[in-house]
Amino acid sequence: EIIALNQDALGIQGYKRSSEDGLEVWAGDLEGGDIAVVLFNRSPKTENIAVRFEELLFENVDTEDMSISAHVRDLWARVDLGVYEDTFAGAVPSHGVIALRLSGVTMSIEQRI
Repeated sequence: EIIALNQDALGIQGYKRSSEDGLEVWAGDLEGGDIAVVLFNRSPKTENIAVRFEELLFENVDTEDMSISAHVRDLWARVDLGVYEDTFAGAVPSHGVIALRLSGVTMSIEQRI
C-alpha cells in the first residue's frame, strides 16, 4: 500500500502542512479524491500528533460550523481504523511515522436558526 501511494496516478507530491517542535504533518491529494497523510515524529520520544481534517482541505476559510468526516486507513499496518470526525490523532514513536489514507471524505454544515 505504501508503494501504491508513491505510485499514485495523480502524481501530485505531498507537502508539509505543519511543523512544530519536531512534529510534522505531511499531506497530498490522491487519485479519486483520497488524501495521503504522514505524521512524522523527529523528537527523541513517542509523541501524540493530531491532524485536523479542515487543515488538509481549506486555507483561510471559516470552518466553525462545518463537520468533516473521513474513513482512515493505516497504510503500514494495513488496518482500517474506521471513520473519524474532524480530527485524527496517533501516538508516533520517536523518529517514526504513521502513514494514512483518508477516503470517503464528507462535509456537513450545521444550520443555525
